[in-house]
Amino acid sequence: MGRPTTLGIVLAAGSGSRMGYLGGILPKTMVPVRGRPLLSFALGTLAKLGADDVRVAILSGSEPAERYLRSLSPRELGFRSVRAVEFRRPTRSPLETLARTLPARAPGGTVAVVLGDDLTVSGGLPGWCGRFERSGASVAQAVIRERDRARIRGACEVRVDRTDHILEVHEKPLRPRWGLRGCGLYLFRGPELSRLLQDSLSARPSASLSDLIEMCARRRDALALRISGRNINVNTVGDLMTAWQLAPSDREAPL
Repeated sequence: MGRPTTLGIVLAAGSGSRMGYLGGILPKTMVPVRGRPLLSFALGTLAKLGADDVRVAILSGSEPAERYLRSLSPRELGFRSVRAVEFRRPTRSPLETLARTLPARAPGGTVAVVLGDDLTVSGGLPGWCGRFERSGASVAQAVIRERDRARIRGACEVRVDRTDHILEVHEKPLRPRWGLRGCGLYLFRGPELSRLLQDSLSARPSASLSDLIEMCARRRDALALRISGRNINVNTVGDLMTAWQLAPSDREAPL
């Protein structure tokens, strides 16, 4: 599996307002996809990456998410611990959520971060941490070849060089050009993560994860990790229908 991560973080403290009526019934990450809450796919991704301790950022009062996390057996999932970090109200951006979810002491090793509404199905994840560490980059983002231009326009597009270092990131591009869509899965060098967050949020308090990747890309310090599989970021009911088509069944993925 390569060197495991020391910390895994799931960012799931958003409002879910784009989910329409479903967002008023359940937290977005608890909407079922093929018999499993969407959140379970994010945890499954962290397990494949070798995460040890896991923190899940959720909104305070999200009882379905709280009950689900309490019901989990960390050891059965391959983790040492899983705990919720509660937020009283939605944060301005996933980057702010990440900054407030990190432990006070900078973590060592590799930190894996997954958006709670991201669903990734890929057999190539276990070797990612080793490749990331060998690259010398400070941050890595998952990317996938995308033919659906509308889906790229709803996310971000990434341009890479021949060594898969990221050159540019365009958030919600009007005219996609490169066909590589950024996914909600990131790796960071733990000792550098707090500094990266401080620099990015100081420059722009409402900065996004794409802004942080772009900041690192300008100094050729951001790596693209290609997904040879399937990925969807679930923001709307239409995305949820796509997730049902892409996700493995409950029998195929027992997490």
